[in-house]
Amino acid sequence: MGLQTFCKSLHNTHIRLLIDNTTAIAVLNHMGTSHSKPCKRLGKEIWEWCIIRNIWKSAAHIPGVHNITADLESRKTNSSTEWMIDSNVLHETISKINFRPDIDLFASRLNNQFPRYVAFRPDPGAVAIDALTLNLSQFQFYAFPPFGVIATFLQKIMEDGVTGICVIPDWPTQAWYPKAMQMCVTAPLKLGPGKTLLKLPGHPKELHPLRKSLVLLVYHLSGSNSIP
Repeated sequence: MGLQTFCKSLHNTHIRLLIDNTTAIAVLNHMGTSHSKPCKRLGKEIWEWCIIRNIWKSAAHIPGVHNITADLESRKTNSSTEWMIDSNVLHETISKINFRPDIDLFASRLNNQFPRYVAFRPDPGAVAIDALTLNLSQFQFYAFPPFGVIATFLQKIMEDGVTGICVIPDWPTQAWYPKAMQMCVTAPLKLGPGKTLLKLPGHPKELHPLRKSLVLLVYHLSGSNSIP
């Protein structure tokens, strides 16, 4: 018995999905695709999950403007994670380094420093989600990672053996600080402290709580410079 025939026989429960992505609709309704291996693999996983539970599903299109409930999470913003370095200051500093990034690895549609960016959560403009899960060798990257994932990100750079621009605080007492210094291609460049060094998109008058003391270091890092 073929997969399609078998699935149609499992009609104890029928689920009608409303999706605003036409590619996703085609993959689900046709039980796969020959155009994209990742889409085919994901479609197969979804169908196998349904088969085990005797579920038959179909998908129909809903315009994105009407897909309010499903898009709610991706449209939320968290101001504590949206701080960005003043673009003029950042790009002037990067111009002094012999490296030209083409993507921002920790950004959103509100604070991306380069047209292509990777978001930490679903974002309609992102080229990918969660930089920590990607193969970084495909990127010439710039990164201003959340302070809580700096150690993890430095380890990721080492594991992938890649080179890029990374901005992190000048906090010598942190456990990750010696590793960052070891990975330097050139001496880091300092930014701040400054009242307007960090900006919050959409709230231009709000000042960063660490503005009086925070010094950022712009590193040109290489994973091959560090001994695991």
